[in-house]
This record gives sequence, structure tokens and C-alpha cells, in this order.
Amino acid sequence: MPFPPQEKVPDQDFSRVLDTLASLISQLPSEVPLTSEADTCFKEFLPPFRLDPDYFAKTEDEIATLGEQLERVFGFNTRSSGDGVLTIEERGPGLSAMHDVLVEYYHKYPSNMVHKKWIIDIANAVEQVYVHNNVPVPTRQMVEKRKELDDVDSEVEILAPATKKVKQPHPGGAPENPLLARLITKHVREQGKRYFSCVACSMQRKGNASLDRAVKHALKCKKLEKYDKQLLLDVKAYAGESSLGAQLEDLEETEFGETINGRKKTGLDVAQLRAVGKQKEKKNWEIFQSRVDHAIMRLICVRGLVPNVIDSPEWKDLFALLNNNIRPTSSSTFADKIIPQEAAFVRERMVKLLRDSNNLTLSFDGSSTRHPESFYTTHITTPERVAYFLDGLEWRRGIFGFSPTPSCFVAGLRRAITFSFARVQYDQ
Repeated sequence: MPFPPQEKVPDQDFSRVLDTLASLISQLPSEVPLTSEADTCFKEFLPPFRLDPDYFAKTEDEIATLGEQLERVFGFNTRSSGDGVLTIEERGPGLSAMHDVLVEYYHKYPSNMVHKKWIIDIANAVEQVYVHNNVPVPTRQMVEKRKELDDVDSEVEILAPATKKVKQPHPGGAPENPLLARLITKHVREQGKRYFSCVACSMQRKGNASLDRAVKHALKCKKLEKYDKQLLLDVKAYAGESSLGAQLEDLEETEFGETINGRKKTGLDVAQLRAVGKQKEKKNWEIFQSRVDHAIMRLICVRGLVPNVIDSPEWKDLFALLNNNIRPTSSSTFADKIIPQEAAFVRERMVKLLRDSNNLTLSFDGSSTRHPESFYTTHITTPERVAYFLDGLEWRRGIFGFSPTPSCFVAGLRRAITFSFARVQYDQ
């Protein structure tokens, strides 16, 4: 449900709109790309924020100057053309910083209707992100209740810098995974609340670190390769080996022999035969469960099945009817573990196949999808005319300048430099 027009919101209630907007931003669906401070399109709103001095010198109006800077990000004609709805395509510290700026200037000019309209338009844009990703929009009542809670183990990213960063001492118990220790740094706040951060970029998340969450971020972290190339290779190797595709291959290749504990049995030991039978049955169930999860993963990635459906009571009822012994895997497991690991596995296989091929064609193309956004892709095509996606770039005005294509093309060349090419095609 869209927010009411700014003129219909009483002054005493408008601060609640800002609170609701903050909560909606913090709960944006995981399908929305998480962008670091270095890559956000809202970079100019990061602290310390400054109004554009040149534009302010012309207008001598802070709200007009702020509006100009917002238009640079969202597009100068976005609100006056098409459906008039702003587009938000990322989540993270940049979007939160823009909200902080909106709050600051609202308290400075609480009666300015132009600024209020920007707040309402941005709030509606954030709600549309939920709609476009087929995720239920939290009700205003839910948002207000959530604001009073502080769930330490939440998956929501920390959108404001910590007041004090202290490295968390390692507790007793099982030793920490060595790969996880290389990927993240643990912290505690002054209030004792835990969070962790990426070693290579500014990503921070609440709660206790897990290897799956760390690997999911590392696979798309744009700074990890420059920070530690070997670490990125180790992450890709781990993700590929842990993927369902790799596990299915290993499980199906594993056969139970006719020996028990490495020795052939001449007699008939019923107890041990039963133990082996149970072990084999358990192994078969593991293979079956992996095949089911692999099929669901393909439905999500290839056919567009909405991940939230997996957590619905109807989905669980369906599984209970088909086979009551199967426990449906949660959508968070698919999002944080299964899909990122399978993507790494598929890419590893693709790279191996292309390295063994000759006379490849590297092609680069792109087009405008909706003003002011464009999408550019790099593909590799084999002599059999089979195309493989290598890289992609979403471009917005103000991030890469007026022509993003050369930098994107160079990035594609760097990724493909180990392959054997016969032709390069560049279409702009």
C-alpha cells in the first residue's frame, strides 16, 4: 500500500514515516544486491555528507541542492516520466546513509513540502522493491513493533558504524573453521552485541558468523581478490566442493562393497548385516534428499520459483503428501548456501571447459533497459556456437561516468585472459 501524499500526513506523524522507511530498508529482501560503500550509487551521501557547493552557490537553498543530488542518483526525469516511481536496486550502507541525510534535513526543515515529497517517493520506491521480488511488504504495525526489538541474530546488515569496535575473544568449545577465520573479523559493541565484518571490504552483519554466510558474501565481494587472491581461490574451491552438484557426483560414485571393516566375511553375521543395511539406507536417503534440493534449486534459478514459497505451509503440506520422510529445506539455506555454492561449482566447470577449448569468441554487448539504467554483458562463444556468460554490469549514471563500456570490457578481458581466443567482438 503506497504511502499517502506528503500533504495528507500530519506534521506530528511524519517522523513515523522516516522510522518506517528505516525499518523497510533494514529488512530489504536478500534477493536485492548488497553493495559496499565503495560500490554504492549513493556514495555521495556517505558520511561526512556535504551539499554540492557549486549548486548551492547558484540556488542558496539547501533543500534544492539536496534535491539536485538525489536526482543525480535516481535520474532527472524519473519522477515525471513513466510510472513516476523511483528505482532502488541495492541495499547496504549507501542506502542507509541517504536515509540519515533525509532525517537530518527533515529535522532542519520540518515543514518543507519538497523535502517531504522526496521522503514519500523514496519510501514508496523501497516498498516497490518488496513487490518486485514477490516478498510481502511488512505492515506498518509490524515495522513499528520491529523497531522496538533488537534481534542480535538477525540477518539484517548493520547500516550504521559501530560506536566501538572490539575484537571478540574466542570462546571455549569447538575450534573455529580456519577458512571462516580468514574471511571475517569478529566484533562486539559496548552493549555486548555481536557482529562481524569482511576482512576485505566494509560489509558488516549482525549476529554470530557462520561459514555459509561468510562464503556467500566472499563469492561476490569485489575487493577480496585484490586483498588476497589465494583466499578467493580457496573460497571458490570450498564452495564448488560443497555444492549439491559435486555432492551428488560423490554420493553416486560411492558404493558399499561386500566387505565389512575391510575384511571379507565367510560367515553370516546378522547384526552387522543389519548395521550395513541401515548405513546403506541412510546413504540412499542422503542421495535422495540432495537430488530433491538440487531440483528445487534449479526451479528457483532456472524457472523463477520464488524462494519464499519454500517456507510456506502449503509447500510443507505438499512434501508431507509426497514423502513424509523428507524435511523441506528452508529458503535461507538455499539463499545462503546451496545457490552460491552451486554457482561456484558451475562456474568452475565452465572455466575448465573453456580452457580446454580453442578458437573462442569473446563478445561484449549492452543496451539501455530503463532510463537511466543500462545492462552490459560479456560472453564467450565456442566454435559449436554455445555461449557462456562471463560477466555482467549494471550501470547507473554517476557511477562510471557517461560511458561505462570501456571499463567493463577491460574487466571482461582480464577475466578471460587465460582462454584461447580467435575473435573479439565489441558492439556499442
